[in-house]
Amino acid sequence: MITKSYNFDPITITTRIAVVCAALVIIAAGVLGFTALYDLFVSIGLFAAWLGLFFPLLFDLAEITAAVSVFNAKLQGEDDRFAWRMVLLFTGLGVIANIAHASHAAYIGRIDAAQLLLAIFATSLFPLSVALVTHLLKKVIDRAIRRANETLTLAGLADQRETLAAEVNKLTAQRERLSSQVDELKTDKQAHYTTISDDTRSAALDILRNAPDITGAELARQLDKSASTGRRLRRELLPRVSTNGHEAPA
Repeated sequence: MITKSYNFDPITITTRIAVVCAALVIIAAGVLGFTALYDLFVSIGLFAAWLGLFFPLLFDLAEITAAVSVFNAKLQGEDDRFAWRMVLLFTGLGVIANIAHASHAAYIGRIDAAQLLLAIFATSLFPLSVALVTHLLKKVIDRAIRRANETLTLAGLADQRETLAAEVNKLTAQRERLSSQVDELKTDKQAHYTTISDDTRSAALDILRNAPDITGAELARQLDKSASTGRRLRRELLPRVSTNGHEAPA
């Protein structure tokens, strides 16, 4: 069974509405501006009428390209000042071209003075609307990028916290393991010392009284013990033996 997931997040919904409405504004402005600029080009009378199809596209496509460049620069975190200059440049040229078209229509008597003012106002909105929605969409993209960066930052901090928690648990386990080893070593050491009988200590003390300069290894050989035991007994009992061979007071 195929299931579809729908995102009803208000931010996502409003963002999509803004993008769709902006696209519709650009399309409407392009269509209306196309007719005005086409008529202006045909009114020049120097070129074939069919070439007038390309004159409006020159303005519309250039302005749209500049607007898309603004969005692209914002998405990549780059400087968009040049692209914005191009948007403003072609917006200004579009306004001038529409004013020229309305003025020419009034000059040849197609419209009166009142219609001229209305034509200038209405046709100037075509390029200005494209610049306006470009600015609004840039703001939408800017907020989306900032929100995505914040989400990534929070996710990164959460991952870092989990990593640090795992490291702390690992270090805690190591500390407990080392503590256990230390306790075992202490127990082994105490047990090792307690295994030396009093008879062995007494015999070692007699040997040290007669030969205080004896080495731990030689003492161990005479006692038939390990070298480490001999060295340990020598360190332990030698302070009790004076240099003249008599036992020092404990």
